[in-house]
Amino acid sequence: MTSKTTESYSSKAAEPAVEPQEQDGGKDSTLADKIRRRAYDIYLERGSEAGRDLEDWLQAERELTADKSEALGE
Repeated sequence: MTSKTTESYSSKAAEPAVEPQEQDGGKDSTLADKIRRRAYDIYLERGSEAGRDLEDWLQAERELTADKSEALGE
């Protein structure tokens, strides 16, 4: 019985340690998610033509970083 109790506590103790790591990368993943969604929209706007995924990604990245720079007044 003691080993089951220890296993329960040890698995629960590990959970909170994972959450801060996810939060640290939260801002970057949010930008990456926005770029991913915009790149997909560009792909759809082009008629779903395959083989230009890098081009779509770079265009989306330029658009979103330009928007961010404009908002900061740069």
